[in-house]
Amino acid sequence: MFFGIASFSARLLIGRLGDCKCVSSLHLIQVGSLGVAITILLLPLARAYTTFVVFSIVDGFLDGLMGSQFNLVLLTTVSPQLRATAFGYANCLASLTLTIGPSIAGILADKLNSYIPAFFLAGSEVLLGSCITFLLCFAKLEPKQRTDFTEQQNDDETLQQIMSKKTELHEDRGALLLKVGELDEELQCPLPNAFLEEETFSYKCTSV
Repeated sequence: MFFGIASFSARLLIGRLGDCKCVSSLHLIQVGSLGVAITILLLPLARAYTTFVVFSIVDGFLDGLMGSQFNLVLLTTVSPQLRATAFGYANCLASLTLTIGPSIAGILADKLNSYIPAFFLAGSEVLLGSCITFLLCFAKLEPKQRTDFTEQQNDDETLQQIMSKKTELHEDRGALLLKVGELDEELQCPLPNAFLEEETFSYKCTSV
């Protein structure tokens, strides 16, 4: 219960914080993963119910922090063409580790008659992953468009403008065809069917 409440609250608070342009979602992920690693490594030291409650609240808050920013970081660090592929691979690998992890923890507990090594192993893996994300600070990455998918919104607005212009052109073309039809009736010159189908068509009308 404490874990769920803390995680839910963190997703709301950190989600709003991540909308600020001065806050980097990658940095939030780094802080969250480092905090999760530390709490997992320190969990075997808990000896009282109050300590477990504190652990649940802290771990739940950090879980919500990472959960609210993970997909955003994933979708904004790759090109738009690779977003679907990156999202699929990330969830596939996450599901694989979540499936194998409990089995490995159970085997360690059976062999060593204790769950403490399992917590140390899990915390070490998360700590290693956190260190890898911190190494990105030293990598020279090209700056990318950030959050809120403003680039996608601009593309949608441009598409709407294009569709609006296209509708206006069709309306103007319809009015032009109607005007040509009226002139055709006055001159008694049949209007070619091809002109009604093609936007650009020229013909000559010869008088009999």
